[in-house]
Amino acid sequence: IEPAIPLTGIETTICAYFVDACDWALRTFACEAGPDYIDGNPYDRDVGPAQIDIHLHDWRFHANPYELGENMRVARELYAERGAAPWPVCGF
Repeated sequence: IEPAIPLTGIETTICAYFVDACDWALRTFACEAGPDYIDGNPYDRDVGPAQIDIHLHDWRFHANPYELGENMRVARELYAERGAAPWPVCGF
């Protein structure tokens, strides 16, 4: 049996918000934002690891949408409401 690969700090935070869907969230957000989960384009309208459309969901954010915890809080809210639908390319 091989040991599990330890989670990075970002992955630990993602999984804290998606306890019941950790594997799904890690795969989806790595697909959305890249394998390091960091959104590399500051001019894009989709922000953070969850690549949330800031123009569509700006009302959901209570703090900086680029902050990991805030991005995950809103992603979890979207997931609770709509499942994987907000991530049609990477979420299935």
